[in-house]
Amino acid sequence: MITRDDKRDFLRMRVEAPIDITLLDQSDSHTVTGVCHDLSATGLSFDAPIEVTEGSEVLVVVGKGGPLPPLEARVKIVRSEQLESGQWSLGGQIIEMR
Repeated sequence: MITRDDKRDFLRMRVEAPIDITLLDQSDSHTVTGVCHDLSATGLSFDAPIEVTEGSEVLVVVGKGGPLPPLEARVKIVRSEQLESGQWSLGGQIIEMR
């Protein structure tokens, strides 16, 4: 549950939506699909099937194919942790909205 005790500048909203992640820092950039768990005005957290190192930049598209236009943003990865499932839990800072 998200409360004001979270100490963030902006509250996070749970979304549980599909997210397309395109690696921007690599010459062989490709897109993978994951799950976006929450979103705020300045960042988001999501799971991905591949490792993305902290400091890397990615292009994300959240909610593509839904009833609303998708959110597209360039994001800097600020947290990257491998989960027991083999997926990667990532936290990103939104650099630019598209």
